[in-house]
Amino acid sequence: MAALQDRLRTLSTGTGPGGSRKQFKWERGLIEDDPHSGRPVCAVTPEMCQKVEEFILKDRRVTVSQIAEEMGLSTGTVHSIIHDHLETSKVSARWVPRLRTSVQKGARRQCYEKNLELLHESSPNFFPRLVTGNEI
Repeated sequence: MAALQDRLRTLSTGTGPGGSRKQFKWERGLIEDDPHSGRPVCAVTPEMCQKVEEFILKDRRVTVSQIAEEMGLSTGTVHSIIHDHLETSKVSARWVPRLRTSVQKGARRQCYEKNLELLHESSPNFFPRLVTGNEI
């Protein structure tokens, strides 16, 4: 009888065979991993995103492979950071933001308003004096 009680005690404390099952059933109730030290599961952290962004701002012609090698990340992780988190894309061999920032939108709006004022002030002479980006 004592041997049976010892066996049951061993199983219920999780020290014997099948103990982890008993521990889950009676004590833990959760299936997540316990916290552990070591390398994070995902390398995409706000700090790493900021480092990649700074690296791109230094040289907009840098490639994903160069960034991955410099930062010690995989090319897939760098690609994810650049496209999903920084929301940039490669245009004419340069990394550019997909969407304009509020500062860029404000500057563009001021330019539009200034051109509109010039149009109203000097209607007949406005369009011949207007220089667009493709005339340079």
